[in-house]
Amino acid sequence: MKNHSDFELTQMAANGNEDAFRCLVERHCQTVFKVAYKWCRIKEDAEDIAQDVMMQLADKIRGFNPDGAAFSTWLYKVTINKAKDAYRKQKTRQDNEGRYAGSQTLQTSTCPQEDKLVHGETLELVDRLPNKEKDVLLLIVGEGLTHKEVAKIVGCAETTVSWRVHNARKKLAAWGNQ
Repeated sequence: MKNHSDFELTQMAANGNEDAFRCLVERHCQTVFKVAYKWCRIKEDAEDIAQDVMMQLADKIRGFNPDGAAFSTWLYKVTINKAKDAYRKQKTRQDNEGRYAGSQTLQTSTCPQEDKLVHGETLELVDRLPNKEKDVLLLIVGEGLTHKEVAKIVGCAETTVSWRVHNARKKLAAWGNQ
């Protein structure tokens, strides 16, 4: 199974081949975790997000339609959307807890050794970026994707991706100098 392409595996998995599905999960679960971790920076939350993505993959594999996009492109998009959903839920929960129990400090975790995008204050600055800028910056800097690949994932023009990266870097530089 490991010699098959993602496209072949998705087709086989869509037809009920459990080995093909298992191979897809094994091939992509670490990447999904890394993307989720870069977005939320909490190991346990990233693990939950990765698990949710893989469960969604099981539910949606029959409906996957590449339309010229790679399987990994679709998976990045699903992962980012799950991370955003988790963040919104966490933020709502923290806001509610804060109202009733005083302010609550966001739990943090240490970054996995093998995957250090940026550290400390820089990560806090990245978290301050608008989601659209944060998404493209994490995919380009953190995952090493091209602007073209990121454009497919986030659903906008390549020039828009470039503009968002430019704006994000400009804001980070300005915030870093404060």
